[in-house]
Amino acid sequence: MCAGVSLSLTVYYVLTDDFTLWTVWQGASFAAEDLPNLWVLRAAGVLVAVLVWIVASLFVKSPGGLPESLLRVAPGFSGFLSVLALNAADAYRGGETMHWSVLATTCSVGFLAAWITVLAAGDRPAALETPKSASGRAAITAILLGAAVYFAVTFTMGMLQYRALRISCEDTAEFDEMLWRTLHGSFLASSRYGPSFFAKHFEFIQVFLLPLYAIWPGLPLLMLTQGAALASGVIPVYLLARRKLDNRAAAALFSLGYLAYAPMQYADKRLIYGTYLPETLAIPALLWALYFFDRGRMRWFLAAGFFAAASKEDMVLPVAMMGLVLAFRGKWRWGMPVFVGGVAWFIVALTVIVPHYAGGPSHTLMSFAQMGGSVGGVLKTVFGDPLYALRFALEFKRADFMLMILAPMGCLALFSPTAVLIFLPSIASNLLASWEPSTTIYYHYHISLVPFAVGGAVLGAANLVRILPQWAVLWGRVVPERRAGCVALFCGVFVLASSVGGDIVYGKMPWSLKFYNPASPAYWRHIYVEAPRAEFFVSTVLPSIPPSAKVSASQFLATRFTHHAAAHVYPRGLGEADYIVLEKDEPDQFS
Repeated sequence: MCAGVSLSLTVYYVLTDDFTLWTVWQGASFAAEDLPNLWVLRAAGVLVAVLVWIVASLFVKSPGGLPESLLRVAPGFSGFLSVLALNAADAYRGGETMHWSVLATTCSVGFLAAWITVLAAGDRPAALETPKSASGRAAITAILLGAAVYFAVTFTMGMLQYRALRISCEDTAEFDEMLWRTLHGSFLASSRYGPSFFAKHFEFIQVFLLPLYAIWPGLPLLMLTQGAALASGVIPVYLLARRKLDNRAAAALFSLGYLAYAPMQYADKRLIYGTYLPETLAIPALLWALYFFDRGRMRWFLAAGFFAAASKEDMVLPVAMMGLVLAFRGKWRWGMPVFVGGVAWFIVALTVIVPHYAGGPSHTLMSFAQMGGSVGGVLKTVFGDPLYALRFALEFKRADFMLMILAPMGCLALFSPTAVLIFLPSIASNLLASWEPSTTIYYHYHISLVPFAVGGAVLGAANLVRILPQWAVLWGRVVPERRAGCVALFCGVFVLASSVGGDIVYGKMPWSLKFYNPASPAYWRHIYVEAPRAEFFVSTVLPSIPPSAKVSASQFLATRFTHHAAAHVYPRGLGEADYIVLEKDEPDQFS
């Protein structure tokens, strides 16, 4: 009954609330009077829930037959109480909270799937015991196959987008230009940022790609390396989960959940036609740093931390906080130098290096205008007026953003105080920013929160594995030796199912709704089809402009001029351009 009513309320709210409907299926609109009566929807929802309940019970063997199986499956629907709670809160507040019913429903479905899986696995005790009983080879094969599929899909999407001339030059192809100019003697120079990219960010991890770039220069190589790096994140996730959960099957499920995690995928392929950013490499680097931090492998931890710091100046902050945690744990010789060095790296980069090349304050600080607009101003606001900072951080759009980050991973990161502490600066930098894209998963400003949600989910699950088996009232006839395996497997299925559900609703992959929505920027025909305009440009326009020329071109066309003398996005560069190349009716990259 609870699940059916919750499901009907979610469907009704999605169809009647324009903002929620936009997030699920952009461009659609329904009037309440055109929809079936709410009681009809409730009846249909209850019927669906009852059918699911009966079918699920058939997979659970019980000595008492189907009636006992029905009783054992019933608690799995308890997650749907969250939707009813949101409905009550919405009635009290007069709006907003029911928007989260979509996330609550995907998590509730994940909870139900995890519950049924654990009950069904109870008939196979080996699935719930020590990792020796699970096939390590099968688990590794599963995550490597998943990583290969993810890499193949995302690289194919990138190449189709490249061929279709639907990749924005800004914040994507500019990095191709930087490496090209670095090979020709101008270190990280570009037409937009001038002599050095350090005028924008202290970010140089892309330099490590130069040996490969010298062999195959161009944006396709950068997309290939980014896809491979993000796919490789399954390895540290698997190693960390196997160590913390002592269950290889659950570790594999967490790794696959990472691949289906929509915020990670938007770091790879943003909604604004961007397909490459060097800072995305911080995701696998921070995951490795978290694993080596947990293992106590300090030299490897420092190496992973360095690559994270090289990805962007603020990516060093979680590394610094890991150093602080190490110091609290008694490893002062390693912890304090890492903490002090990481904080110094960040401050020097933000207040010395970037201003030196930019000729003024870092543009990053402009994102915190409402918090003071400077390092000192932000600190003064946070510590001098904490209530204002807290109210600002808890505004609806920021709370919505954090739920979008946490819910696809089952919100398990919240069960790990260590993970929250390590990534607290990253959380604060997003929640205190007044720059609108900082509080959405569809851009790239949440990159440092991906390791928090994923790695934190593993650490949170480990705490649950340690605590919940001690609560005998929860376990009935389950012997103590199998309880930890039950919790680990439950968490793994919960994360994977929630992540897949979130990806279907909010992602832009071929299995996501947005991929098939004609009103969405992620619609496949908008991005991945090589139309005649692209064929004409590549065959006729591009060969007619010599590499020695300076070009000012519209957003998508400028992507193909990054190996020319200059590649400006129109109307920039008009004063020096030898050629101006414009596309009639070019779509807005933000639409």
